[in-house]
Amino acid sequence: GRREWYAVDRLSKLTLAKAEFKKKNLGEYTKFHPKANFGFSDPPKMPCSALVRSHIE
Repeated sequence: GRREWYAVDRLSKLTLAKAEFKKKNLGEYTKFHPKANFGFSDPPKMPCSALVRSHIE
């Protein structure tokens, strides 16, 4: 077996975002809702850019 750790080094707040998938707009820039309930933590409420490091032993 192995153990894994994740560390967020830096969060940068986004003030504007636009996304498309197969030429379809993915919607407005908004707060994250509902809670994700997966992974090591729920994401920030507002969109941001994160630098994440993983450590595997």
